[in-house]
Amino acid sequence: SLQEDGDEPTNLMVMGSFTYILERRHIYQFTFKSDPAVDGFVFYKAPRGCVNHRCSVVVEDTAYMLDEQGVHAYQGGEGSSPVSKQIQDVFRPNGTASHRINWAGSANFHAVHFQPQEVIRWFVCLSSMSLPKHALCYDYRHQRWWVEEYPFPITSSVVVTIGGQLTVLLASEAKKIFAMWQGTLDGPDPASGTVRGTVTSSTVMS
Repeated sequence: SLQEDGDEPTNLMVMGSFTYILERRHIYQFTFKSDPAVDGFVFYKAPRGCVNHRCSVVVEDTAYMLDEQGVHAYQGGEGSSPVSKQIQDVFRPNGTASHRINWAGSANFHAVHFQPQEVIRWFVCLSSMSLPKHALCYDYRHQRWWVEEYPFPITSSVVVTIGGQLTVLLASEAKKIFAMWQGTLDGPDPASGTVRGTVTSSTVMS
């Protein structure tokens, strides 16, 4: 049993040799010596959590999770490290960002790790959207962030092996499945104009 903390469990996560119980605002570690029903114990580890069961990604010895405070990195010890300071305005209710996270749609948030790119994407609902059409993208090697916008909702994601290569599949509306970074563009129409250009300026959202 978990201690009464006013929070709700959202996920079970395995990292290393431990199982972690994630709540929206807390992390607990479960361990046992011989029999989990007899000598199993739950230890409180960090005042951060995970918004749902699809928003935690384990990369090597680090778990990256999305909660109501932002994105944080947890490595199994006491406490967790925030990593989303560069885009923190999208998490602030009264921030200066033109688009902010709509927590009413948090049940539809999900994350996927594209290992060849070394990038984790959290698909979230911004502004008044109820389904994710934006991804918060984190390059964990270089600690860089950017935001991607899609012309259609991305309702779920999964990593599969196709032809011996890791590929990210994105599910969308009307029973459509898209493969990330494969083939030609699925959104823009190449016949209506150019699809390549030179970047002259940028912001967090554009």
